[in-house]
Amino acid sequence: MPLDERDAGSLLDMLAFAREAVDIRRGRDREAFDASREFRRATERMVELIGEAARRVSPATRALHAGIAWADIVGTRSVIVHDYGRIEYDIVWTVLSEDVPRLIAQLEPIVAALPPPE
Repeated sequence: MPLDERDAGSLLDMLAFAREAVDIRRGRDREAFDASREFRRATERMVELIGEAARRVSPATRALHAGIAWADIVGTRSVIVHDYGRIEYDIVWTVLSEDVPRLIAQLEPIVAALPPPE
C-alpha cells in the first residue's frame, strides 16, 4: 500500500533528523555530552524533531511498520517539550547512542522504497 505524501514527508523528516543527531554525536563520548550544555541541547532538539515528525505519521502507516517504537518516540518528544526541567540525560544519551541508530536502520529501507517526489 503506497504511503500518502504527508506520511512520506514525515518519514523523510524522521530519517533526516536522526542522521543529524548521529552527526552531532560523531566523535563524542558520554563525558563530552555531560560537559557540554550545547551538545545536550542540540541532542534534545533532534530527539524532539524526530518525535514531532513521528507524531504526524498516520496510524495506518504506523501499523505497517509496527517494529518502530512509535509510542516511545512520540512520548520522549513530549517529555522534552513539556517537561524541560526534568529531562533525564541518561535516557537522552541512550536514545542518542542506541535508539537513533536503530531507528535509522529501520527507516532507511522504508524511505528507499518511497516513490520519487513528483
